Amino acid sequence: MLRALPALAVSCLFAGCSSQHAPADVAGRFLDKYYVETDQRAALPLCAGPAARRIAAEIADLDQARRQGLPAPAFRPRMSYRKLGARPSPAAGERELEYDLSIDSSGVRLEKRVDVDLRRSSGRWRVWEFGDTDVTRLR
Repeated sequence: MLRALPALAVSCLFAGCSSQHAPADVAGRFLDKYYVETDQRAALPLCAGPAARRIAAEIADLDQARRQGLPAPAFRPRMSYRKLGARPSPAAGERELEYDLSIDSSGVRLEKRVDVDLRRSSGRWRVWEFGDTDVTRLR
């Protein structure tokens, strides 16, 4: 029994590491980098396909704007998100996840729905496409 404990601990450690590559984990890291931290450069390695092209274009546009003198924003709104669930996947190597995104900008609160489509690319889950839409909340 005592000999089995180290092996069990090692297998749990590796299981925990592999969960970092699960679709929901990749989507969460992407949401953190892209929406919460507003860091396209950090979000880019988590993407492939159309999402990677979109973010690369955003980075190029921002770089050009900075060269032309556009200052970095002095204030960044607070953002948080929560996972709503997953939609049925069209294929084994694809996942579609939905999130609620809350944005608080100087007391003005906005709600968005974020759809994140992931695909396996080169053996790893990557954000393939993403989009957000405004959500109206009735009170």
